[in-house]
Amino acid sequence: MVISTGATQNVHCGANVCKATATDAVLNATALAGMLASGDVKVVAGNGASDIAVGAPFSWTAATTLTLQAYGGITFANTVSVAGPGGITLTTNVGGAGGDFSFVGKGKITFWDLTGQLTINGERYRLVAGISGLAAAVQEKPSGNYALTADYDASSDGTYPASPVPTAVKGKIEGLGNTVSHLTIKDTSTAENTETALFSSNAGVIRDLRISAIKAAGGYEGDLAGLVALNSGRIRNVSVTGTLTGGRRTDMIGGVAGSNTGNWNKNTAFVENASFAGKIAGRGYDGGVVGYNYYGAISGASASGSTEGAIAGGVVGGNWGGSVGYSHANSAISGPGEQALLGGVAGLSTGPITH
Repeated sequence: MVISTGATQNVHCGANVCKATATDAVLNATALAGMLASGDVKVVAGNGASDIAVGAPFSWTAATTLTLQAYGGITFANTVSVAGPGGITLTTNVGGAGGDFSFVGKGKITFWDLTGQLTINGERYRLVAGISGLAAAVQEKPSGNYALTADYDASSDGTYPASPVPTAVKGKIEGLGNTVSHLTIKDTSTAENTETALFSSNAGVIRDLRISAIKAAGGYEGDLAGLVALNSGRIRNVSVTGTLTGGRRTDMIGGVAGSNTGNWNKNTAFVENASFAGKIAGRGYDGGVVGYNYYGAISGASASGSTEGAIAGGVVGGNWGGSVGYSHANSAISGPGEQALLGGVAGLSTGPITH
């Protein structure tokens, strides 16, 4: 089922519910916005149209709720704007076949009002604006669910002396396809084991977020990344572009995660469908997506640009007991002197690399 600029066809709308009646179902985006102006609307994919794809932008200002319910998954390829105190409810995988939601191309959800409501698969999310709002929310309740309401340009923030979100994430961070751009971090710490990135550490879920044109420099020693310095949870559907430069003894640098640390007998750390494009320059374990993967899982990762390190790889610097699958890199890999360990995918690996 596609929400597009085309004429509505094979969709029956009645009693505030629009349901697909055939596989090739189309719901006009302007008509949907018009219905939301006067009441809640539920869009249901059924009768062979198991997925919902948002292909055209639309918005509404009324205090009404749009519900998208898919037997399979929901894909946003364009912008949906809640331009008032309304809300969105997303329900995927009604058929139990593993359907999810995703944001591609121009796809994103924005909220103009922080009083709006967001529910995803039965879980409520608190809406937050910008880096400061995100940092304050996570500090107040690390186990909470939070969603970024819009793109955020951090160029006016100046240079952060440490990770902008220093509290460990234990809940869920939903980026809704939005972008944090022009973030600059220069860690001034002289301590060991510093964690430098947008998020210092994650033991929960961070997904559907884009980081653009980041410039980050690590402290004396520790982990450095574009998104999460130390990940022991799940990172999914994210992208990072920019430049990452290690400090005097920065050990692990990754475009997305510095370290992806799991449990030796049970995978608890995941980096899935993540990409990096840019330059990484360090002296330790350095990888295009993950610096050091310790009994973690990396899947669907890609990297381009250049990576420099003592143990450097296109996707991961060091893969110790972890797994790398369905991943690729198109990067220049280099290291200091003849003792450097370099690889197109991994500089060093004691775990499986497949596909």
